Amino acid sequence: MLLLEENKTLPQKRLMRFSTEQYFDMIKKGIIAEGAPYELLDGMLVLKDRSTRGEDIMTIGGPHNLSVGLLLELNAQLLDHGCFMQSQGPLINAPLQAPEPDGAIVRGSRRDYSELPPRISDACAVFEVADSSLEHDRIEKGAIYAAAGMAQYFVINLVDRVVEVFEKPDVLKKKYDKRRVAKPGQKVSITLADGARLEVLVADLL
Repeated sequence: MLLLEENKTLPQKRLMRFSTEQYFDMIKKGIIAEGAPYELLDGMLVLKDRSTRGEDIMTIGGPHNLSVGLLLELNAQLLDHGCFMQSQGPLINAPLQAPEPDGAIVRGSRRDYSELPPRISDACAVFEVADSSLEHDRIEKGAIYAAAGMAQYFVINLVDRVVEVFEKPDVLKKKYDKRRVAKPGQKVSITLADGARLEVLVADLL
């Protein structure tokens, strides 16, 4: 799913890559609609898959929508720690990356990013809610976040009803050296902007 379906077999020389500057300029000019279900990965416009397995890729699955809402409910606990939860908004990693994770704990306040979206380096944790996108989120998105040095990457795995925790990014190899699976009844620990740790029940994210 890294490329749109129709581009999967095209030779690389026939693919046009966009920079983050070009991407946001197209949004500003209305070439790409604000809120359109795309994100910029490796310079390519990629359709975001928020569907339940077996359903139309253009639909947003009910369990996916629920988990995104539950992530937003964490916001009340974040504000006193100098950060907030951004939902399905871009994180810039110039020059070719602007992923839009389902959740990102970003340092500062929303008003700090009124002119430009936050950079990946402004986030202390990112979350992807995964059903039909599970392998894509584990592999392609995981590689992007690891290469950017994102310290904490959480995949809310709706297929197996667990949360996969990825830590210790290897920037050069574009992978995480540590992976843990947390099940219902267990907690995940999130390090916040001020160094405090937020303990969250897995059941509260599913």
